[in-house]
Amino acid sequence: MGAIGLMLDRLLGAMGRPWDWVQVEVSSRCNARCLYCPHTTLAPSWAGRLMNMETFGRLLPSLKRARLVHLQGWGEPLLNPDFWTMARLAREKGCQVGTTTNATLLDAEAARRLVKVGLSVVGISLAGVDAHNDEIRKGTSLAQALKAIEDIAGAKARAGADRPAIHVAYLALRSRLDDVQRLPGLLKDRGVAAVVVSTLDLITDPGLAEEALWPGDQAEYDRVNSILEQAALEAQGLGLAWHHQLPHPAKVARACNENVDHALVVNAAGEVMPCVFYNLSAPEPRAWREGRMQPWPQVRFGYVGRSSLDRIWRSDAYQAFRRSQRQGSPPEGCRSCPKLRMA
Repeated sequence: MGAIGLMLDRLLGAMGRPWDWVQVEVSSRCNARCLYCPHTTLAPSWAGRLMNMETFGRLLPSLKRARLVHLQGWGEPLLNPDFWTMARLAREKGCQVGTTTNATLLDAEAARRLVKVGLSVVGISLAGVDAHNDEIRKGTSLAQALKAIEDIAGAKARAGADRPAIHVAYLALRSRLDDVQRLPGLLKDRGVAAVVVSTLDLITDPGLAEEALWPGDQAEYDRVNSILEQAALEAQGLGLAWHHQLPHPAKVARACNENVDHALVVNAAGEVMPCVFYNLSAPEPRAWREGRMQPWPQVRFGYVGRSSLDRIWRSDAYQAFRRSQRQGSPPEGCRSCPKLRMA
């Protein structure tokens, strides 16, 4: 991080905003059945919930300490009828507010409300550039997602607003890697500000292991990374910010790239954890690790119904977890996570 970034960190920290973001799962229910999502692969044992206003209200006093409140988890945020109230209340705390949606409920009126409530960023999820997106993300529609982008851009123009920034959250799968190269052209001149390309990092169905872009050696890493970099160059030439990460076959970072020292997650039930990977709403979940399916640990550091978010953050157990990350000796559940291999 450069000197300006460090100065900004110190300034915002002094202003009482030590968290870069708090991710609030307002819904773990979803109206789609994306093939790779734990919501689908762990059904019917998945516990779909909507965060209620009582739980969200317990968070509010602490949210003023966050730069960004992102209203999204494993479900579709707009399924929660209180979404709009939650967004407004978070904005009134002086936070930037964002969300990520599958766009199925994002019509012209919802786009207008997103602009009116003052969201800073809206992510639209995709996993393809043609009909394959609809096959992979069952229950969603590429055409509807593109229409939603158009509706948001139009609502911003009519309101004379520069927010929310429209981002595309794109999942790159091994079998459809070439689609990534077509993505910049698909999004050209649609009002999209940025593209964030992720890989399938959490595999809860062994049949999906071959779809994970986890290069096995340096040669494969270089080949895949070259495809991503070429797409990045094209996107940048079209005025699209582009971000991607790829697990490296050999390098292991000392700290998780999920920013666990300055960010946290609150699930729909009000439980607090360091990242969404520890938030699988199913009993005894299993996930792919070290070449096979294994029990996947679920870490909770507190419940906002019993203690404030600030107090949970300062608890001995949570501090010990963050310290282990800083010292390069993360707990067992983190050691084989691909987030430690992102280059």
